[in-house]
Amino acid sequence: MDLNQSLVEANELFEAQAHIYRHVLNYTTSMSLGCALELGIPDIIHNHGKPITIQELVSKLNIPIEKTLHLQRLMRFLIHSNFFSLTKLHDQEDEGYILTTASKSWNPRMTCTVFDLLHVVADKIDTRNLKYVGGDMFSSIPSADVIFFKLKNVLHNWTDDNVLKILKRCRETIRLSGDKGKVIMIDIVLDEAQDRHEITETKMVFDVLMMVLVTGRERTKVEWEQLFLEAGFSQCKITPNFGMRSVMEVLP
Repeated sequence: MDLNQSLVEANELFEAQAHIYRHVLNYTTSMSLGCALELGIPDIIHNHGKPITIQELVSKLNIPIEKTLHLQRLMRFLIHSNFFSLTKLHDQEDEGYILTTASKSWNPRMTCTVFDLLHVVADKIDTRNLKYVGGDMFSSIPSADVIFFKLKNVLHNWTDDNVLKILKRCRETIRLSGDKGKVIMIDIVLDEAQDRHEITETKMVFDVLMMVLVTGRERTKVEWEQLFLEAGFSQCKITPNFGMRSVMEVLP
């Protein structure tokens, strides 16, 4: 084996390691986005009316100056994830934060509800746009136009019967929203025909883990669609663009 081949194989190994870390720590993205939303950063940038510098953002957030670097690091990560962007200020060397298409979808007039078990949200404090509600998703789900299952593959933890119960509660909740209502999920979809071998194998590892640790399973597109149909939904769109996960939009 020559030196060049050894370097190529070593580089592939390091890239594979980075790929694994990215998936193992993928929850950090949702945590960081949740932090930005709780702080009201999209609203602040929107209301500022022009690109906002890090110093202005710190002032608007009313946080200690010594936290400036922490905020910069958070924003750097969210910029890389395409939730925000940086642009040059006119006639200045400074840069300012602006909204992207993704963060513009966070409407300042929109109210979000975090729904979880009562003990999980018991100590959370509501804000103008964000409310916390405790309860049981098998019994009822708070009224909403859109229900979003966050980046934790919620539904793959459960049996088909339990997933069907959850989806029916979702269908009941968005019924009053008419054509506007939808359910958005980010979860694993098995697709041996389209996925790379390594991706399929990782998804199957999760399937075995679900079988051993809980009562859930990973599902194919056909199996997901069957559950959506049985729960009373008429349309679904499945987009595989989150590595191992797919975005599933389900309409009444």
